[in-house]
Order: sequence, then structure tokens, then C-alpha cells
Amino acid sequence: MNEVEPRKREWLACLTAASLAALGASLFEAFLSLHDPNALLRGWPALERMRYLALIVCSYPILALPSALVGFGVTMFQPARPVLGRAVAAALPCLFIALEALRHAGELQGSDEIVLGALSLLLCLALVGWTLRRRILPPNRLALVALPVSLLALAGLWIWTPSARMASGQEPLVQVPPALPPSGLKPARNLLVLLVDTLRADHLGCYGYPRPTSPQIDRFANEATLFENAATPKPKTSPAIASLFTGTWPLTHRVHKARTELVEENVTLAETLKQAGFTTFGLSANVNVSTPLGFGQGFDELRSLGHGDAEDGNDAAELRRQAIEWLEQHREERFFAYVQFIDPHSPYRPPGPYDAGFRGDPLDGRLGSPDLEVLDQDYIGGIERSVYLPEAGTDLDHYVRRYDGEILYTDGEIGEILAALDRLALSEDTVVVFTADHGETMAEHGAYFNHGIFPYEEQVHIPLVIRGPGIAAAKRRPEQVSLVALMPTLLELLGVPAPDRVEVDSFAALLLSDTPAGEGTPTLLSARARKNSMARGLRTNRWKYVVNPGRRTPAEALGFENLVLPGKRLSFSLEHLRNDQLEEELYDLQADPGELMNLAHRRPLVAASLRAHLEQLAASTRPVAEQPRVYDADEFDVEVRRELKQLGYLGK
Repeated sequence: MNEVEPRKREWLACLTAASLAALGASLFEAFLSLHDPNALLRGWPALERMRYLALIVCSYPILALPSALVGFGVTMFQPARPVLGRAVAAALPCLFIALEALRHAGELQGSDEIVLGALSLLLCLALVGWTLRRRILPPNRLALVALPVSLLALAGLWIWTPSARMASGQEPLVQVPPALPPSGLKPARNLLVLLVDTLRADHLGCYGYPRPTSPQIDRFANEATLFENAATPKPKTSPAIASLFTGTWPLTHRVHKARTELVEENVTLAETLKQAGFTTFGLSANVNVSTPLGFGQGFDELRSLGHGDAEDGNDAAELRRQAIEWLEQHREERFFAYVQFIDPHSPYRPPGPYDAGFRGDPLDGRLGSPDLEVLDQDYIGGIERSVYLPEAGTDLDHYVRRYDGEILYTDGEIGEILAALDRLALSEDTVVVFTADHGETMAEHGAYFNHGIFPYEEQVHIPLVIRGPGIAAAKRRPEQVSLVALMPTLLELLGVPAPDRVEVDSFAALLLSDTPAGEGTPTLLSARARKNSMARGLRTNRWKYVVNPGRRTPAEALGFENLVLPGKRLSFSLEHLRNDQLEEELYDLQADPGELMNLAHRRPLVAASLRAHLEQLAASTRPVAEQPRVYDADEFDVEVRRELKQLGYLGK
């Protein structure tokens, strides 16, 4: 009996040490590994709380019992050192916590969840230290008390959770903020929209790019309000401009790809302003935004300019010349002018000296020249045929330099237009908007110098800067806004009522200096992969959720191989995922702005909430036509076909 009692006591001592450590491990795993802690703070449904409780109750003995057995075995082999067995019993759950914390730290890189993990680990170590310090343990009491204490802690969490105290029930994870109040700004007289086709926000100085690509635009941003989180609804020109013109989602206006007609059932910005007495004028260097395709609705004149000869054709200077000439002729009228530049679009051939700039600077050499196989007739070594230059081969940095050169060239011409506004005394009474329709891939996610494939940040994050009377100067807004919401916003700034078909609210109140910062409105996204598989998504200030029915990466959709660029800043990092893990994609944009770690399976509550909101938003759209007409290439004249082919819109 004397031999049994010490063994029983040591067994209970090991069980106590393991139980205390496992309690911390269970709490940590429940908070960090299976659910988003922010979801707990904002409110879980009752079923999820039951699941959480079951997880704690079940994982507590699962972690504690094996650890206690191992610790007790050590004690039997080392009877003279009973503390060693207790230390082993407590150390195993602690080791589990440490490994989990390291794994999550590597995945989430600075997320708030890591703080919670560190606190759980410190609490667990403190409990273990207290246990080991006592020579004589009351194991029977501790073993019986540990589980009730954990249940009481859960009850405290239940009461502490805000939604448990809410009379109106559950608070959703994704919330649509109420419509902003009217801005109260005095209506401006004129409107000028300057849009640069295929312009990434992060290649401008005012958005943090280290290369001096945009001195004029940066100066303009210092006189205006800049939106840090503007997004296009679809990273293709025709759908994006259709949304800008109509204030509706692509699912409503039904322009999903190039050469698609904007049907007359849509009500456009130009039509609305024309009816309000404005003189309306447009210049477009992209033939997909032209009168034959329906985009001229409401314009007194919409001129379509070709991109020019492949060797030396550049349109920014010609658009600048025609825009200033028109402003000089119509300065006395109340006008809406729209100017769409296209120079940063493929094939990236800026005029001298812009074609030789940025060589050898600190950004040069980031990407190198990977060995890419040719698997598609539209691509040469992974480079889109419309972009490929024989002298450059697959030197990716060469193409990025030329893309940046196109931006700098366009920036100078935009500066001339802004200077003309000052010279014509139009600046004080004109709302000026600078934006883009979409971005461009520069090797992210395994796609090279392309757009429209998937709604990742390099394609959907766009610049948006607005200047005008009463609008805050040198102001940066963190809210997410969509290109779709620009139409009602501009109409409010001009004092013109928005049409009934508009599907989003104005954000004009955000242009006031005293409007407090917020989250903005969730934005519906879509893109088109090969084989006509549609990827849809939802973007908030923190999260990006994508439905990927084809279960393919952009690399697979394009048919590329050898897509990983080891050691490079812009590298593709989804290759470790199986295709069945890509049907849903979830990214934490704050912790993972490059969208390299798919969290859909690790944050099921967040994914489910975003999925529900995506479905609700998509279901609320009101299609204006069953199927708009998509023009065949042979329906255009020779010059337009040449233009479409050069821009990469034919042969796909």
C-alpha cells in the first residue's frame, strides 16, 4: 500500500501539470487555429458557440492524458527525480503551443492572433512554473478543479462577448455601413475625368512607389483627396468603364469582356449630365470604349483614337493636345470631359527618353529572367505576345522599366492638362478626377504582364484622387471605395440627382476634411479565367474572398510552367496548395497584402460570412439585358482590328 500511494500521487501530479498546460493549449488552439478571434469579439451564432465549447471540453483531456502518461513514465524510470516527470507532462502541451505559435507567426506575419498566442503561451508557462515549484501538490483537488475552472472561463467569455448582450441578436462579421449623409458641398460647375488604362496604384509615388514615375500626379494628389483602398469591380477595360459610366455592377450592365456592347437600356453619367445641361465630350485611346460599342451614349462627341504604329505610336501627347484644344473652345460652357489614356497598356513602348529610364536603379533586377516554357500560342516564354520584345526576351525587369516609362510619359501630359486648367481659370470650379480602370500583373501569382484573369490586388487595386471646390486637400482616406460608386459621387458633387438604376451610394461626404475615418463598403469583384470559368470575389478593407470554380491558379489558367521565382520580391506562392484547396480563397489583406496565404480553410467563419454577403450582393443586381452583343473581329475595319490585335484583344 505504501508503494501504491506514491505512484498514485505522482500520477495525479503529472495529470495536474499536464491538465494546466493543456488548458492553455486548448484555449490557444480554439482561438487561433480554428476561428478568427475577431469573430468571437463581434459575435458568434449559438451553434458556433456550442462547437467552441465542445472543442474545449474534448481537446482538454485529449491533450492532457497522453502528456500525463509520458510524464508518469519518466517518473517511473527516474523515481528519485519526480519533478522531472511533472515537467515533461507539462512541457508537451507547451511545446505544442510553441510550435503552433511559430507556424501561425510564419503564415500570418504580424497578425493580432499572434499576440493572443503569445499571451496563451505565457499564461501556460506561468501555470506550469507554479505547479513545478510546489514540492507537495494537492493533486486530487487540482485535478477536480481544473475542468470546472475552464468551464467558468468559457461562461465568462460567453457573457463578455458583445452579441450575448445584444437585444437584437447576432451581429454579422461583414457589415454594410449606412449611407453617408449628403456632403453639403456647393455644387461644382464642371467635371473632368482623367483615366489611365492599365495603371497600378502601387506604381505611383503618391501610393508609395520609390521610382519617380509620377511627379505631376503626386503634386496633384497634394491638392486633393486620395483614396488608399479604391478597387475596380472587374480588371478589364470594358466592364470597368461600363461600371464607372452607369454606377452598376458588371452583373447588371452585362459587359463582361472586350468588344461587348453597352446596351442602351443602361443610363450613363454622360446621359445624366447631358440632360442636366452639360456639354459632354470624351476622348478614348482604347477602341473598346467607343461609340460603335455603345459607350458614346450621352456624349455630344466621343472621339476614339488608335494606339498608333507599333514602333512609335503613343497617344498621351495627342490626347493632351486635343483635350486642351477642346477646353479652350468650351471654357464658357458647363462641361463634362472624359479623357482615357492608354500608354501603360501593352505593348509598353514609351518614346525616348522614357524608354531608357530607370535602368540600374535600386528596383532594377528584382525579377530577373526565369526559364519559362511556352505552352500557349498567345505567349512567348510566358510573356504575352503583345508585350514580348525579342531584344528583351524574358528579362522581366526590362518590361517593368518600360511600363514605368509609359507612366512617366503619361504623367507629363496629364500635368500639361492640369496646367491648362489653371491657365484657363477653370481649376477653382472644376472637379478633377484621376483614376484607372484596372491594374496589371508584374509576375504576381504566376501571371506575366496581363490582367482580367483573377481579381487579385495587383489587378483590382486602382488609384483614385479627387480635387475640387470644397474638397479636402492633401487628405488620404483609408476607406474602401469602388469605381462603381464614382458615378453617384460625381453627380452629388455637381448637384445632379443620380438615376434610379444606380446600385451604390455616393461617398462624397468622405471628401470633407472633418468626416471621421471608417471601413468603407464591401466591394463585389469578378474576373474571367480561361475556359470561360468565372471567378467572383468580395473585398473589404481587411479581407479578400474569391470563389474559384475552376480550382486553378492564374498560372494554370494561362498554361504556364516554372512559375516560381525563388528569392524575388514578387513571387508566386500558391504552388504548395492542392487544387481542391483553391475552390475558395480568403486573404487577410492587412497581414498578407501579396495574397500569398489562402486562409479559407483556417478561417471558416470569416469565409462563410463573406460568402453569404457575396451571394446576397450578387443576387441584388438587376440585369438590364439577357445577353449584350459581343462583336466579332471581322465586324471592325482593318485599322480597328489592327488596334485590337496590338492591344492583345484578338487571338484569345
